[in-house]
Amino acid sequence: VPSADVWFYDLVDGEAGDWVADPPLHTERANPSAVVVDGSVYVFGGASDIATMAGSVEVLAADAIAWVEREPMGTPRQSMAAAFYAGRIYAAGGFPAPPGDGALYGTDLVESYDPLGDAWRSEAPLANARGQFGAGVLEGCLVSVGGYSSIAHTDVVEGYDASLQAWSA
Repeated sequence: VPSADVWFYDLVDGEAGDWVADPPLHTERANPSAVVVDGSVYVFGGASDIATMAGSVEVLAADAIAWVEREPMGTPRQSMAAAFYAGRIYAAGGFPAPPGDGALYGTDLVESYDPLGDAWRSEAPLANARGQFGAGVLEGCLVSVGGYSSIAHTDVVEGYDASLQAWSA
């Protein structure tokens, strides 16, 4: 169910704390992606319903009291993997708006966002189109793991090297 609600877990001296409501997003969304960069939280993509994908980007700085809208993504989609790598936020794969049959099909699309310049650009596509997967940085490489390919779950692992601008399995 799409929502604009935002909750943070507030640790107390490194011990168990409480969930605390933060300012709501401008855009209600389900299945967005989020990345923290230098203490600011970036939320992007998601879906307002099964056929309408969000391309909006919102950021909440650590000391801010409201979300600020930034440059939207080039291709709105939900359930993409995201990670901060080589100075950019990478949004990989996901599910764009469904075609006429209403099914969600994973994409190999990769876009990256420059938080300082507030701009998106296209990157080399994934070798395997999918959504609902994880991403992170390991030993200087952006890594994508698992996901759903629109037909079945997959255990594929791919690495992206920004200097080569290429994914490899």
